[in-house]
Amino acid sequence: MKGIIGFFDILGYQNFLENNSEIEYAKKIIELIERLQKTFYKISEMVILVLR
Repeated sequence: MKGIIGFFDILGYQNFLENNSEIEYAKKIIELIERLQKTFYKISEMVILVLR
């Protein structure tokens, strides 16, 4: 499954960039997405086992 997650905050984005490293924040988002993907697969496996 592929998709795009977008966070949109027009008024706060410039402030965010001035006070944070966008590279470090992007790494955190990637880590979060990877954890969510692993969790999704674990839940999917459990559902498949229950439905058998």
